[in-house]
Amino acid sequence: MSGTPLPADLWSGLSAPVPAIWGGESEPFMRSGARSAAELLLHAEYRELPGQSYQFAPSALTPLLREFLTSHMSRTDRTT
Repeated sequence: MSGTPLPADLWSGLSAPVPAIWGGESEPFMRSGARSAAELLLHAEYRELPGQSYQFAPSALTPLLREFLTSHMSRTDRTT
């Protein structure tokens, strides 16, 4: 919240896919934070939720998370 970037080496061991999500109606610093996280994390995907503030509506977030999680499941894990 201070605007100071987190140390890059703090995230170097993270190998899991991560959605870096921001609400399109959020303050600009939140967009910058999500973009910075997406650039810093090895497997991050920068995503916007149009029309949302920093408090995402479940109905807006659910489809994005469903698509993100489904796209990162291995073929052997898919059962439905």
